[in-house]
Amino acid sequence: MTKRKQLEFLRLGMPFVAFAVLGSFGLSHIIQGRLDVKDAKQEVNDFRAPVLAQRKRERRKRDEKKNEAQLRETVKEEYELKEVPRPTGSWW
Repeated sequence: MTKRKQLEFLRLGMPFVAFAVLGSFGLSHIIQGRLDVKDAKQEVNDFRAPVLAQRKRERRKRDEKKNEAQLRETVKEEYELKEVPRPTGSWW
């Protein structure tokens, strides 16, 4: 390898390789921190936690069903369904 090719690699290749390696380490550090925070939020020391979580889920389902029923009623009250005539010679 000539001296010129070695200098060209150092000038162009090394910054690219260094940027890729440092970026990889930086991203892994950021992602690991985010996962640690998520795990800390999920970690519960209370032995009744599964029961409490199940109750919360049931309550959410009940509330969601109630809200959905109210939404259906308001939609029925506000809108009237009408048949719209299709134009003749349409493409479907």
